[in-house]
Amino acid sequence: MFRVYLNKSHCRILIKTLDYHRLIIRGEINKISPLIMENKKPQISSGYDIEDSFDIRVKELSLLLKDFEEEHISRYLNVLQLMPRSIHITSAKKKLYNLLPFLSGDLSDVLSVSFSSDEIFVINLSLKLYYSLLCGRVEILNEVFEGVVCNFPLSNLVIKLGENRDLFTNLIDKDIPLDISSNYVYYKAKWAYDIYNVFNGAEEKKLGSIPLIKIEEK
Repeated sequence: MFRVYLNKSHCRILIKTLDYHRLIIRGEINKISPLIMENKKPQISSGYDIEDSFDIRVKELSLLLKDFEEEHISRYLNVLQLMPRSIHITSAKKKLYNLLPFLSGDLSDVLSVSFSSDEIFVINLSLKLYYSLLCGRVEILNEVFEGVVCNFPLSNLVIKLGENRDLFTNLIDKDIPLDISSNYVYYKAKWAYDIYNVFNGAEEKKLGSIPLIKIEEK
């Protein structure tokens, strides 16, 4: 077991990433396009892209994902089909939701919660999935689907998204993802990156604006 000290912002970003993890492994890959919308404000405010161009990219990505679902996914998987991964995601989220009412919005206000090693595993994977997709690192899907039932040809999806990586990045070179440290990536991706690194002993790589989490092995 691990005791993790979290503030309200930590809890919310963990819940968010766990939700994306749950939806995507169910087969709801269309949820990737609204996730990429989170990069809209930083990319437009920095002058990296303009609004019309960004919206066109996201629309094209959405159509690509919807077409893939229509061709390859007849129905989404349920909790039982995704066990035990789904159970660990649900239990981690429940603990976080239970903690939220006792936390103020003050970043220094932290409380501890205990997670099993399985829960830490799904939290880690959820964080990595979230910040990787916002950078256009679509190959993360191979790691996310490892060990769970997959109801579509995963390799086909990863190849197709890789061939259209520019829809994520707005870069001519489709082999290059965005750098997580750039101003073109949503700030909460940096929060997720920081939390992931703490879980993996790399606290010195901090990029985000909120305090790092603390973790103790019990």
